[in-house]
Amino acid sequence: MGSAERVQPNWLANVGWLSAARVFGYLLPLITLPIVVRVLGPEVYGKWVYAQAVVGFFGVAANPGLRTYGLQQVAARRKLAAGLLPPILSLLLTAALVSYIGLVGPIAVLTRDPTSRALVVLLGLNLVLSSVCANDWVFSGLQRFDRVALLQVFSQLITTGGVVLLLRRSETVWLLPVLALVATAAGGLVGWRWLGRAGIRLSLRWSPGDWRDVLRVASFYGMASAMSMVYQKADHLMVGWLKGSAALGQYGGAYRLMEALMGFIAMGTSVVIPYAAATAARDPGEFRQLIRKSLLVLAVVSVPLAAGGAFLADDLVALVLGPSYSASAPAFRVLMLAVPLGGLSSLFAGAVLYAPGHHRRYALAVGIGAVVNMVLNVVLIPPLGGIGAAIATAVAQGSVALAAVAMGRGYLVGAFSRSLLSPFLASGGMAIALLVLQPYQIHVGFKVIAGALVYLAAVWMLDLLNGRDLRAAIRVGS
Repeated sequence: MGSAERVQPNWLANVGWLSAARVFGYLLPLITLPIVVRVLGPEVYGKWVYAQAVVGFFGVAANPGLRTYGLQQVAARRKLAAGLLPPILSLLLTAALVSYIGLVGPIAVLTRDPTSRALVVLLGLNLVLSSVCANDWVFSGLQRFDRVALLQVFSQLITTGGVVLLLRRSETVWLLPVLALVATAAGGLVGWRWLGRAGIRLSLRWSPGDWRDVLRVASFYGMASAMSMVYQKADHLMVGWLKGSAALGQYGGAYRLMEALMGFIAMGTSVVIPYAAATAARDPGEFRQLIRKSLLVLAVVSVPLAAGGAFLADDLVALVLGPSYSASAPAFRVLMLAVPLGGLSSLFAGAVLYAPGHHRRYALAVGIGAVVNMVLNVVLIPPLGGIGAAIATAVAQGSVALAAVAMGRGYLVGAFSRSLLSPFLASGGMAIALLVLQPYQIHVGFKVIAGALVYLAAVWMLDLLNGRDLRAAIRVGS
């Protein structure tokens, strides 16, 4: 392949590749999560969750919107891609080094526990390594989502294989950040080899003049990422600081299980956003129809998932996380409310605000969620611990959705139809069936199947009464 311009497969194939990668990305953690939480136990797992949260915050400083900016530039000027990368990569490396130094110093002083300190220092190295090794944003700009998908699956398989084969005792928790480093390095080597064949090579150019121009635009996306990180990870840090590692391990296990279930919702909304961006300016009527159908599909999937997860919280936590995490079931029950609310926030903020180009409104909606989350964390975590953090998470997701609806209401004309009631009514029927089964000693898998069958039958009958609106929304290409 001789140039960066000759790297564009069919757009629909791109969506298929990315969707397949996301399916793997959400299925593989369902393999590793039970192993990690059971081997480490709540105390040590809490230290690992703490390290991830701390490094995540410093990761915003290591990448202040630079990859988003670079992706846009590569997409807009593919012929010049090779020349666009050096200043961006050099700025990424510089920001990562500064961020890592700022991370290690305070952590060495403020973190008393040696395990937590070692995990943060090791995992923080990934900030520096990924500054030059993470190249999926380049492939995304070139519209080579097949390469993005393959690299994601490749890295995830390395991590999954390492966990399955090597993690045996809680004392070997250091393997987790090491596996992250190995996966980043291996993915980077393969990715840059592919890019080299397209005439794009890894090179750096230290040019502060170019940096100012880049940062002027990229910093906007960096602020949005920082606010998003606040309402996603601030609760983890506060639970760890105020309640200790064991409490954070319990909450982190519940949160990770919720994320694994919510992943399929996120996959759906992420596929909608490109369609929304393509239709918003060209055909407002088609855009509104897309949002209406996406909202129906979101309700059909997320409402029963939340209801079923809440009713079966004790059984699901025991099955996936193990009996030592039984204390996390109440927090998981509350977090399941964040599944539909998080889906709504992603759909409304992402497809209704971000996709049509209302980036300032998008940042404001995310900022509102960050403020709500921080206030509620401060108020609720001291008395309620993980349950308070779960309430703050769910309410923050709902506040983002409400803010996005208020700011994008012009796009939502006709989006809320009577058919939206069907998933709620059908989930009520499913809840009754689960309550009937609750006294019996039945495996949770059979309860899930029974609940799903009741829900599907109820939603099918309700859809018949509504003129098969749901079926029309779900039908591909309708």
